[in-house]
This record gives sequence, structure tokens and C-alpha cells, in this order.
Amino acid sequence: MNTKIIICFIICLCIAQTTTALPIKIEGSRILTFLSKSIEGSKESYYSGTQREESMRLNISGIIDKTKINADFFSAGSISTTQTSTREEKVSILLKRGSTEAYMGNFTADLEDTEFTQLNLLLSGIRIKGNYAKYGFLALASNPKGFPKIKRFYGNGTQGPYPLDFSPVVVESERVFLNRKKQKRGDDYTIDYNAGTITFQKKTIISTSIVEVYYDYRISVYQHALYALRCYIRPTRQLKIGATYINDSDTLQNAKGIRSATGINPAGHSVFGIDSSLLLGDNFSVESEIALSNKNYNLLGGGSQESGTALKTKIAGALGPFGIKANYKKINPGFITAAAANPKENLLNYGGLISFNPNHLFSSQLAYNHNKYMEAGINYEVRNQSFKISPLPYLEYKLTELENSNDPVSGAKISRITTKNRLLSNHQKLGLFNVSAKAERERRLNRYPSEEVTTYDIAAAGISTNSKLKKISAALNLEYKKTTEPGLAYSTKTYDLKLAANPSSQFLVSGSLHLVDDKKNGGSKVVNLIYKTRPNRIIGSDGKYTIQSVKETFGSAEASVTKQTGSFKFDLRPQKKLRLRYYFKPNYTLLDRGGQKIYNNENHQTEISYAFLPQAVIAYSYKTTDNFTIDKSDYPNLTRKRTTLFSNSSLYTIKAAPLNFLSTELNIITNNSNGTTLLSTSETFAPYRKDNTKSIEYNATAKTSLTRAFAIDVRYSHKTALAGTEESYKNSTNTIYQTGSIKGTWTINPRLRLSAGGYFTLSRNILLGSKTYTLSPSIGFIYSLSDLLRVDGEYNYSRSFSAIRSILDKFYIKGKYSLSEYLNLSLRFKRENNSNPFYRTTDFAGSVEFKI
Repeated sequence: MNTKIIICFIICLCIAQTTTALPIKIEGSRILTFLSKSIEGSKESYYSGTQREESMRLNISGIIDKTKINADFFSAGSISTTQTSTREEKVSILLKRGSTEAYMGNFTADLEDTEFTQLNLLLSGIRIKGNYAKYGFLALASNPKGFPKIKRFYGNGTQGPYPLDFSPVVVESERVFLNRKKQKRGDDYTIDYNAGTITFQKKTIISTSIVEVYYDYRISVYQHALYALRCYIRPTRQLKIGATYINDSDTLQNAKGIRSATGINPAGHSVFGIDSSLLLGDNFSVESEIALSNKNYNLLGGGSQESGTALKTKIAGALGPFGIKANYKKINPGFITAAAANPKENLLNYGGLISFNPNHLFSSQLAYNHNKYMEAGINYEVRNQSFKISPLPYLEYKLTELENSNDPVSGAKISRITTKNRLLSNHQKLGLFNVSAKAERERRLNRYPSEEVTTYDIAAAGISTNSKLKKISAALNLEYKKTTEPGLAYSTKTYDLKLAANPSSQFLVSGSLHLVDDKKNGGSKVVNLIYKTRPNRIIGSDGKYTIQSVKETFGSAEASVTKQTGSFKFDLRPQKKLRLRYYFKPNYTLLDRGGQKIYNNENHQTEISYAFLPQAVIAYSYKTTDNFTIDKSDYPNLTRKRTTLFSNSSLYTIKAAPLNFLSTELNIITNNSNGTTLLSTSETFAPYRKDNTKSIEYNATAKTSLTRAFAIDVRYSHKTALAGTEESYKNSTNTIYQTGSIKGTWTINPRLRLSAGGYFTLSRNILLGSKTYTLSPSIGFIYSLSDLLRVDGEYNYSRSFSAIRSILDKFYIKGKYSLSEYLNLSLRFKRENNSNPFYRTTDFAGSVEFKI
């Protein structure tokens, strides 16, 4: 039995041994199932074999002696002769008492107090932490769910999907940043963990925006273990001293065999750091950190090792209206941050800031920062200097100069100087609104491989509601950007609108609009709209509409397209007995270049129902579908359609309950469709095959309870199906289908119910002049004894008459017995015999469920 499950049972036993009544709640179940299948002959998709599965769920919650307990256990496994055995376990245990907490399960490491010994990984293991008045600690013993990776890229003018370099991705391990602003999963973006792709929800990502995705990659060669311990003390109010140790290493279990098979050595990595923070009086503080790392590239011996040190210090203080900050950081060769995707190595960083704030009306600031490092084998050098002044509370001017030696995404050498002049006005809580405006000029001077200048002139304004407005929130942002490149100038307009209103329970609307009008790269848009309204009993409507910009592949080319999907419903009840409904579901794709529609699937449906009597309702429904797809190999013309389909269907219904013991239903269903399919793309005039289908079906149902103990259910349907090519409707299919069934149930007493019935089918192929009959009588029973025992079974005999006659009989019986409220037993036996083609199958299954 798994160690984690043993821990669970130990906790249960400890609680059971306590003599006093405790506020502990224990719930759970353990289920054991088995299945045995055997076959004589051959049946498609049926395989003989045995399978055994087991699963356990357990929850323990409550408080014991001031200790809060919340434990969840799930374990499942299967052993089969036809597939690989599997095992899945999920355990989480939380014990909390005062300021001490112990947790076992899946968690994200939150070692973020320091820079050189920080961790942000999704782990599975044990975490213990405590925070007290003068000291604290955090201990981790875990197995990482994956290996850290990072992906940086520029936008391509669409929402995505943007591929990551590795997949599958560990679920919920990603952190996504857009221009250094963290994005929220489900709101700002969606992720496909198996495919390893990111798609943004509410906006397109332009070519100058930088996306950074930190994530964990799920595949590894060796089993991996990560241990960490952090402790700190506060000997005085002014002083805090901390120490951190991290060991991130492959385990040596079967290491020699793995290396022999893969040629990969097991590696180990440890980091130790000491940090401190000191307050000097009320206005000055000093923070410092020093760390040592050691990376062993072959834990089996004989391999290379790499060691190094890192240190940093930061000073901050104030003297009257003046403020000062200074920082220095050095990462020496050989130091590598633990569990980082692309750690910065051989780094030198220094800088400072001076501010002057004589009163609440005026503030100014001068800052400088220099950063030189190596990442992924590329040397980077970044200088950043800025000046900021705010002569009034709502006005700010900022001048920045940023010098990059390399492109921050690709790492290519660029030697670029970016200068920004920005004037910002920001008014908070101006009545019910917040108002802001910005004017900015950005000048990019690229010196390598040749000197060229790009200038961006930006004017932007925004207005949004604040917290004073309770039931309505809105935000509108407009931006105009003029881009001047060598020999080219063009403008880009960006519109962002967000709206949400819920003035009453009868009305709700929310939506967002992101629109980009780029004179060089074309336009893009993202629209999300949701609404629901029912002002009174008579009328109501709800719907949603989405417009997305993505890229699609057309042969060997790639182009931007806009996908638009929606779903709208309108409900009208002019009187109590009459109801009208209309559904509209558009779904189409437009090629951004020229706005051509390259895919369409539009559905309309109208319904009307009228209760002309208290026991009778008549209804009518009409639905149309208009669908076509463009042949993508016809790029860039895209004038040739690959498929087309237009269909309509009608449903006439009458439901009535003329007597208390009788209910009836009659339906008439018609379907018509016309379509074309492209047969070849190599001929001058593309040939198409025209397909037509038509069908009409009548079906009727009658249910009656002749007595309180006896009931009959009767069904009948008649369907004519036609299909043809070119102008014909019946040169490929002309078939009549008839089906009927009757079933009677007799409740002898509350414990026993018997049933008997049968069905028949008749299909007549007019084109071939053939008929197929099937007759199938059946009998069954259900026996129940309160909640303790239930047994039911059925025997079905089916005989087909056609060119090839066959006999099929089926029998099953299943039962469930509750030995007590804590134990349930279930068994099922099924037998199936067929004469043509011959096969005989036997299934025997059962389960045992233990409840706590």
C-alpha cells in the first residue's frame, strides 16, 4: 500500500483511539472493481481480457487540540491484460496550529524573500512553515512537477495561438507577462497545456509588445528531488537575518542504467545564501545578500563541477525632502540560480536614485541603472537613466534613455538607444470618473548592423468609472501612434472599451472591445459581448458574441484572419399559452486581407408553441444551416469553395394528455439539404459533385397507466430517406425505415416489477428491391428490498430476416447488495450470442465499495 495512504490510515487510527468526542469529520470511500471479458469468434472493437481497478477518496477535517486538520486523499489504479497498468495518486494534508503550518500535496514554492535563493516552481511534497514574533522558517521536501522553461517573443498582430518551445506543460505552472505586466489565466489568456500554446483573450499583441512566459516542462529522464530550508531571526526591531539552502538534484535510483540507456548523466545543484536587512534610525535601511552555488554535472563521479558566488546590497534613506537609493549586485562566474530556466550569469549591476519632494504638490526624481550579464550564452548590456518631475499632483513629465546591446527577445546584437519623453496627466476620482491623458515621443536609434532611426509619436486618453458608481463600470482608452521608419511613415489607432452593467436582476451586460487600425500591418479586433435581459414576463433575450484575430495556414503561406462566433436567443410570450423563440448562431471567418469570407456556418431556428388546451400543446420549429468552406490551396485567390451545404428542417409536434392515465405525442420531421464537394484541384475548371438529401419521418408515442400497477409504452416511426447526386434526389438512396416497440410493466408489489415487450424494424431499399426485418421480444424484472438489495435483469431475443439471416440474443443480470451503510457489493453478468457473423461474448464485472 502507498506510503501516503498509510499516513492517512494512521491519522484515522489515532483519532479512533481518542476517547473523548472530537469535532472531527471523516468522509470517504474505497472502491474495488473487476471486469472479465471473453469471446468466441470475432466482434469488431471487442477484446477479451481482465481488468482490475481500485480507487480511494478520503477527507478528514476538523480541529483537535487547537490544531486545524484538512486532509484529502485520492488514489486510483488499474491493472489490465490489454493495456499498460496505470496509477494515480493525489494527496493534500494541511495541519495548522497558531503560526505553524504543515502541508503535504501539490503547491507552488513561495521562496521569494531573496533574489539568489528564490524559487517559483510547482512542486509535489511537504512544506512546513512558521512565522513568529522574532523568528520564522520554511522547509520544503518535494519532487518538482517539471523543469523550468522560459519563452520570450514579440506579438504578430493576432491573439495567437503562440507556441511555446516545449510541451506538455505542467498544469497551472505558467506565469505570463505582457510588457512586464502579469496576465491572468482565463481572463487575459488561455493555455493549451498538452499542445503548449498561449492564446490571448481580449486583445491582439502588436509586433513591438514583448510576451514572457515562465512555465514548467513535464518530461524528465531522471526522477528529481528538491529540498529547501529558509530560516530568519529578528534579534531587534531594526535587524533581520536570514539563511537559505536549496538542493535541486536528480535522484540516483537506477542512475547507472538510465545513463547507459540515454547517455545522460544525473546532475545536482545546491545554493546557500545569507541575507540581512537593517534599519538605521527611522529613515535609512540597508539590505544585503551573499550566496554560493555549486553545480555538479555528474553525480556518479568523474564529471565537471561549477561553483561561484553572488552578492548584492541596497541602501535607501531620506534626509528632509531628499531621498536616496543605491544598489550594487555582482554575480561572479560559476554562480547559477537554482531551478531557473535561463539564469543570468556573470552579472554586474549598479545604480541609484535621488528624489526631491518638498511638499505634496511638487516632486522630482533622477535615476540611473547599469546592467551587464550573460544569458543563454549571450552577453547583454543595458543602461537606463531617467528624470521625472511632477510640478502638480495631477501632472508628470518623465524623460528616460534606455541603451540595449542586444534585442531583449532574440538576443541579436542591435546596439539600440531608446529615448522617451512622456507627459502624463492623471485625475483620480474626478466626480464619478478617473481621467488620464498622455503625450509621448519615443525615438529608437539602432546602430547595428546599420544606423537607422524609428520614431513613435503617441497621444492617448482614457476615462473610467470609479468605486462611487456601484452597478455600472466602464473604461474607454484611445491611443494614436504615428510611426516614422526610414523611408516610411504610418499611423496606428488603438481603441479599448470595457463595459459592465447590472442595474437589476432583470438586466446584465458586459463586454470588451479592442480595435487596432494599423495602416501598415492592417487592422485587428477582439470583441467579447455578453448580455441577458428579461424586463418582464413577456419578453426576454440573452446572447454572446466574440470576434478574434488569429493566424491560419494556407498551403505554404500564413495569413491573418478574423473569427466571429455568436449565440443569440429571443423569447416572447405575448400571452400565457403562446410562446415564440428565435435562435441565431453565426460562425464565420474573414480573411483580413480584403475582408473575404473563407468559412461560414450560420444557423437560424424559429420555434412557436401554443397550449390550446390545458392538456394539449402544439409546436412548430424551423431550422436552416448555411455552410461553406474555402479551398485553402487556392491561396492567394481563395475564390474556389471546397464544400458547400444548405439545409433546412421542420418539426411539427402535438403533445396531449386527454386522460389522466394517458399521454401522447406525435411528431413530423422533414429534412432537406443540398451540397457540393470539390473533386479535384488539378483541372482548369474545378469539378464538383452535387449531393442532395431529403427525408420525412412520422413518429408517435403513447404512454398509459391502465391501473396503478400496470403501464404500457407504445412507439412507432416511419421514415423515408432519399439521397442523390446532380439533379436527382434518389439515385443513391431510396429507403423506407419503420420501427415499432411496445413495453408493458407490471408492479406486482413494492418489491417486484416485471416487464415484457418487443420491437420490430423494417427497412426497404427501393433501389435494390430488398427488405430487412428484425423482430426482438424481451422480458425483464426488477426486485428491490428497501435500500439493501436491488436485482434487475433482462433477456432480449432478436432475429433478422434479409439476404443473410442472423439471430442475436442478449441476457444480463445485475445486482447491488448493501451489507451495511458502510459496505456495498455489486455484480453484473452479461451474455451475447450472434449467429452471423458468429461470436459469443461473456462479461462478468463487480465492485466492492467501502464507505466511511
